[in-house]
Amino acid sequence: MAASNIKVGAIITYLTQFLSIGISFFYVPIMLGILGQDEYGLYALVQSLVSYLQMSEMGIGITATRYNAKYIAQQDFDGQQRINGMFFILYFGIATVCVILGGILYYYIPDIYRHYSADNVSLMRNLFLLALANLVITLMFKLFNAVIIAYERFIFIKTLSLIQTILGPAGMLLVLYMGKRSIGMLVVTTALSLFIGLVQMVYCFKVLHVRLKFKHFEKALFGTIMSFTIFVFLNSLGHQLFANSDKIIISIIMSESAVAIYAIVLQFHMYFYMFSNVISGFYLPRFTKMVSETKTVSEPLMDEVVRTARIQVLIAGLIFGGFIAIGRPFIIRWVGTEYESAYILSVIVLCAEYIGSSQSMFNALMQAMNLHKVRSIIGLGCALLKVITTVFAVKWWGLTGAAIMYIVMFMFRLFVYNLYLHF
Repeated sequence: MAASNIKVGAIITYLTQFLSIGISFFYVPIMLGILGQDEYGLYALVQSLVSYLQMSEMGIGITATRYNAKYIAQQDFDGQQRINGMFFILYFGIATVCVILGGILYYYIPDIYRHYSADNVSLMRNLFLLALANLVITLMFKLFNAVIIAYERFIFIKTLSLIQTILGPAGMLLVLYMGKRSIGMLVVTTALSLFIGLVQMVYCFKVLHVRLKFKHFEKALFGTIMSFTIFVFLNSLGHQLFANSDKIIISIIMSESAVAIYAIVLQFHMYFYMFSNVISGFYLPRFTKMVSETKTVSEPLMDEVVRTARIQVLIAGLIFGGFIAIGRPFIIRWVGTEYESAYILSVIVLCAEYIGSSQSMFNALMQAMNLHKVRSIIGLGCALLKVITTVFAVKWWGLTGAAIMYIVMFMFRLFVYNLYLHF
């Protein structure tokens, strides 16, 4: 049953991503034509700013999945109820922190982006408030997503994702044609997040019969959870800084149009990352249960890790080769000649991700075994070094400097990871 869920879930995920890309081919040129480079650049920039606030989630979603999977395997449903009550309170606290930090950032936006026009700064602040509201809604329902994954109900969760992939762009196109522009787009996103979150909550309560207990928390268990969570957070922080800091740096040093061009690069990066890492996302609950049962890395477990990693590399190679072959004419046809420079920048960034595509299965295994601490520290250190070097590279070489530093620091980080694993 679990294996069937994984296979069907993977199929739905790939279908969702193919649809997402197909819809983008149709939707993005219309959006760019209506918004223009500057407003699209602001829209993309706000998404990046809010994504940094989302890091305050501290990787609790992964932790909640891991501990729910553990209690399910042990059939300790009372413990599961108490742990989920604890996670819900944690999410509420994190949402409150996000509101406070978001309010501070909202206040300082005019000072940070003083080289932008007054109208663009005003628009950016309004977009930021809507994106912050969407983040808070997402956080308050995120526990239910983690629980559904722990039960390996991948068909349900991925079908919801498929629905969101279709309804999101459809609603955004509607508000764009109504003249609501980027503000309307974020209103649609926020409303859809609320709908999906409510559906997940009802599914957990009515179908999975999940309950939350807000008493009798074990302090020792809380400490264990936080010790696991803090390093998942450091790993998420390192990934966020590594993957998304470029856009923030470019927005401060360069113009809104430069942000728009690099946003196209990051969109290709997002699609590539999602496709090449689909399979690993399904295996954290299974790895956790197998490790919980055997207390070690068994030969069947390692065989499964290696087998699925090979499949991921094959998928990533096919996508990367296809992009090299037709990427340039596609970008020109898709979004226009003013975005042509996004092709070579994307090739540089995707080359790094292709090389690293074989590692994600081992990352999931390390999280299941609670052996990801040193890796998280290494990742954060490399990300901070990348931020510093990218600032100078963007000042000297513009967008090309950002892409070059991405692949240089990616390879350096990969080298340090494997050096750690070897010794």
